[in-house]
Amino acid sequence: MMIFKERWHLLIFIPSILLILAIGLAKVLFQVPIYKLIGDVFSIADIHPLSGLLSNIGVLLWCAAATICFFVAGVLRQTKNYRVIPFLLASACLSMYLLIDDFFLLHEELVPTYIGILQNTVLMLIMIAVVVYLFWFRRIILRTQYGFMLIAIGFLGISVGVDTVLKPWLLFLGEWKSLLEDGAKLIGITSWLSYYTDVAYQFLLDKSRII
Repeated sequence: MMIFKERWHLLIFIPSILLILAIGLAKVLFQVPIYKLIGDVFSIADIHPLSGLLSNIGVLLWCAAATICFFVAGVLRQTKNYRVIPFLLASACLSMYLLIDDFFLLHEELVPTYIGILQNTVLMLIMIAVVVYLFWFRRIILRTQYGFMLIAIGFLGISVGVDTVLKPWLLFLGEWKSLLEDGAKLIGITSWLSYYTDVAYQFLLDKSRII
């Protein structure tokens, strides 16, 4: 009896090993304290474990959407149903990028600070990518129950608008502005996950209705 039936199972460990090596390299080359890269954020910053609650839940929802799309694409590949696989893979990659952007504050902190691209420019590029994605796969999307997708785009758009265009006019709200921005984003991400959950279910259960 084989412990690992397929060779590719062993490849799963490669990203983790590379990440561990990268942390060691950062310590040697840049003298970055190891605990800052491996420790729990709440312990390092000495803040309450519920800090950033909405943001963390949003990241989990992005992750769920990406995972569902990757998984269903793999299942459909095994059944030789290739027509919607590009759509699912593109959806997974887009969700994964949005996850990484949200989790590591790419457009807010890392990209402007270390690459020099302004936050609004990054947001514009993301919006262009979303528009291209929607246009490219419009035939498939229009055959699905895309109500959740419309809600997702609407509320995510509200969140971006509150954080950028409307920001100067909403300063009087104080902390409530942050709740409006992040609350709209959470509703948008929830709708995003709901859309891909429903689509994945339909692809697996009754493919002929959509494809």
